[in-house]
Amino acid sequence: MKKMLTYCIVLFTAVYLCVFSVHAHYYEPAKAEIEVEIKLGGSVVIIPDEKSPSPAKTEMQLKDGETGRFDIAFSTVGVYDYTVKTIPDERNLIFDKTVYYIKIYVNDEDGDLTLTYIVYKGDRKYEDDPKTLVFVNTVPGSDIPPPAPNTNDDSKTKLLFMLVFIALAGSLELAAHFIGRKKRNV
Repeated sequence: MKKMLTYCIVLFTAVYLCVFSVHAHYYEPAKAEIEVEIKLGGSVVIIPDEKSPSPAKTEMQLKDGETGRFDIAFSTVGVYDYTVKTIPDERNLIFDKTVYYIKIYVNDEDGDLTLTYIVYKGDRKYEDDPKTLVFVNTVPGSDIPPPAPNTNDDSKTKLLFMLVFIALAGSLELAAHFIGRKKRNV
C-alpha cells in the first residue's frame, strides 16, 4: 500500500510538472525606449494605462535642446497603452498642447519578446520616428503663423468676372443700339 501511495504521488507530481511547466515561460525583459524632446525646454509626463507597466520614471524636466528618455521593461506578451504630454509651468511661453498616444505590442517570436510601436499625435498616426516625440513650445509673438496659402485660384475667378462684365457690357451696348435704332425709325 505504501508503495502504491508513493507511486501515485510521483506520477501525480510528474504529470503536474509536465502540464503546468509548459504554460510557464520566462522571458528576458524587452526594453522600450521612448525619447522626448521639448523645444525651449519644460516638463513632460508619461501616463501608462492601468494594465501597462510603469516606466522607471514617469516625469522629467528637459532643457532646450536636451533629449530625455522613458525606459519601460516588458516581461509578458500583450498590448500596452501610454499617453505622453507636456506640463505647463510658470514661464511666459505658449506650451505645446500636443498629446501623443503610444500603443506598444509585445509579441513572442521564437521565445524572445519583440516590440512594435504605433504612435498617434492627437488623432493622427505619427509618421516620424515613433520612438522620438517632439514638443514645440514657443515665445508669445514669435508664433505668428505665415499667411495661409490661398486655396482659391484668384486668377480664374478674376477671369470669370471679367468675361461676365464684358458680356454684360456687350449686351447693354447691343440693347442701346437697338433702342436707338427704334427711336430713329419712329
